[in-house]
Amino acid sequence: MKNKKYQLGLIYIITTIMFMSGCNNENFNGQIEKGDTTINIEDYNSNDGVTALFIKNSNDFIYRVIVNGETNYSEYGTDILASAISVLTINTVNSLNELTDNELSFNHEPINGLPSIEIEMNNFGSEVDKEKSIVLIKSLKLGLKQIEQEYGDEYFKVMEISDNK
Repeated sequence: MKNKKYQLGLIYIITTIMFMSGCNNENFNGQIEKGDTTINIEDYNSNDGVTALFIKNSNDFIYRVIVNGETNYSEYGTDILASAISVLTINTVNSLNELTDNELSFNHEPINGLPSIEIEMNNFGSEVDKEKSIVLIKSLKLGLKQIEQEYGDEYFKVMEISDNK
């Protein structure tokens, strides 16, 4: 348990630094393969700020969240918008890890050189865990939508798409 808390704390610190300062690693090309469908993240990142992409499956269930970009709201170290986005997103990852027995994938590799956080729910521990996950993801979406409304979509945009387009 101690190692898990240490890892989650380290992920939080790394991700916050990435969102506040940006990075130049281009390990991930920004495309998601789902069956015969390819989702290109750049197609949904039409603004210069951060995009939060909530991806639903054919059952209308949000199973993947990708937060990508830089807010450019203020200088490094003072960007409260980037901090708020990071805190909500990382808190959701931590909550999904601590409060459910779900199998999660978490990635914080840059997409096209921009900071990124990706959460994917692969398998659920139980029906109760699935319901908890739905509430936690809806809570994340609600918090991020409120940030979008407060600061404007020039800095941050929340979108929901289906993986079967």
